[in-house]
Amino acid sequence: MQSPAFVLEILGLTHFLELTMTSDAGNENCLGWAARDPSGFLSPYKFNRRDVGVDDISITITHCGVCYADVAWTRNVLAHSKYPLVPGHEIVGIVKCVGSNVQRFKTGDHIGVGTYVNSCRECEYCDDGLEVQCSKGAVFTFDGIDTDGTVTKGGYSSHIVVHERYCYKIPENYPLASAAPLLCAGITVWTPMMGHKMNQPEIQGLTHFLELTMTSDAGNENCLGWAARDPSGFLSPYKFNRRDVGVDDISITITHCGVCYADVAWTRNVLAHSKYPLVPGHEIVGIVKCVGSNVQRFKTGDHIGVGTYVNSCRECEYCDDGLEVQCSKGAVFTFDGIDTDGTVTKGGYSSHIVVHERYCYKIPENYPLASAAPLLCAGITVWTPMMGHKMNQPGKSLGVIGLGGLGHMAVKFGKSFGLKVTVFSTSLSKKDEALNLLKADNFIISSNNEEMKAMEKSLDFIINTASGDIPFDQYLSLLKSGGVLSLVGFPSEVKFHPASLNRGMKSISGSLTGGTKQTQEMLDYCANHEIYPNIEIVPIQYANEALERLIKKDVKYRFVIDIANSLK
Repeated sequence: MQSPAFVLEILGLTHFLELTMTSDAGNENCLGWAARDPSGFLSPYKFNRRDVGVDDISITITHCGVCYADVAWTRNVLAHSKYPLVPGHEIVGIVKCVGSNVQRFKTGDHIGVGTYVNSCRECEYCDDGLEVQCSKGAVFTFDGIDTDGTVTKGGYSSHIVVHERYCYKIPENYPLASAAPLLCAGITVWTPMMGHKMNQPEIQGLTHFLELTMTSDAGNENCLGWAARDPSGFLSPYKFNRRDVGVDDISITITHCGVCYADVAWTRNVLAHSKYPLVPGHEIVGIVKCVGSNVQRFKTGDHIGVGTYVNSCRECEYCDDGLEVQCSKGAVFTFDGIDTDGTVTKGGYSSHIVVHERYCYKIPENYPLASAAPLLCAGITVWTPMMGHKMNQPGKSLGVIGLGGLGHMAVKFGKSFGLKVTVFSTSLSKKDEALNLLKADNFIISSNNEEMKAMEKSLDFIINTASGDIPFDQYLSLLKSGGVLSLVGFPSEVKFHPASLNRGMKSISGSLTGGTKQTQEMLDYCANHEIYPNIEIVPIQYANEALERLIKKDVKYRFVIDIANSLK
């Protein structure tokens, strides 16, 4: 026996949407829930309904029935779904306003809309009130092409605008929630039972097809993740395929993934090249599930890590030197990159990943996996320039600009190397943490000119982990002769007077992250010297809040997602 119909309470949904929509993407006037891809997963979506024409009715939707057609279209079972897709064609509500020609309805009336919202209105079927059989094709309430060329969007939304002809009076004494299923389920069986011999074979055929195909999850997706579908950056569950394990590959069950500001930038399309759906995350750790036949360095059960890139040409001078991130042909980023087979890479906010052995790292067994995750971006990003400029020699002086995920690791490395470490920050609130928690030797408010002047010609090396603009001339004045200012952040411009470099033989250098050899060396060093990032572990369901807090710099000092215990 079939289960009773589900009916969505749209008024409550609308209130929820008003609380959850992160921003107004323009002048969209309607709130809804939409599928963005064939996973069929629905999430909040804003869009425009047309203005009310002379023959139209604007309806505040109170309830919408849930039909199997909603499953089929959101999951693209019939291979013609147009995304973003707002389902729902068992719609009831209250008349908000009417066009000047409307005769049958007035504001406040109870009203319904069914499976179609337009037709030619000229053929014999339309003349007989059988618009669903329109010779030119009725326009379905969602995912249909309307007469103006727009794609229709259904009742999982706050309101709808429909021509009077395709609206139905709901008797005042009939509950609106109960009326919703009548507009598809009810009329579908009513029609043949009433003997009109118009048995709508397309609907019966669809129902039979759905019963055969929708009893289990559509497709053969083998990986569960969280993805952004558009530049709002909002993350929600998403199923997709990882490739099969090749002879040189490792399949990794992900246990944890660090949260990096790159996750914000890419999910929100800051650099204008994001490819959706986008699964972020490039500070990945986990356990080896299985290995390809050629793999030598790993076996099932090993602790393993994956960083910011997962492929390179493996032929150029940089790849030969274990500096694959500098690959002449471009390293392939762990998410939103174009791999050698043309597919788009998807990151660590997911249940597992398949990666070539070369781009994987051994996590020492005595090192906590959750703590290892941030090392694979934040850690290696500051380690690389510090080692490249020989800032691992005791007695040297290090300046660290910014005290976030990268900056706090620079302080930890500096103290471990035996350096005298000074932290520069715009926030006095970080002084206690810098000095007492991270054990920095000095803390300077960068806007205090007297404190800055007192530091002139005192530092061998400054690492700028911040992405805000800084006074380069002033910071260069803090360097000793031959000193280096290294950029790992991304200020909007680098501006300084040439004399700031020429006098004192000073340099400005840049660095992105490290090669595979450097990354493994850093991981081993952290394990041997018990260096651990300061982390806040969160479930995947907290990912959107974590990204918002990261934007506000409200984290000490790195979020790590507990994939193993929260991604189900």
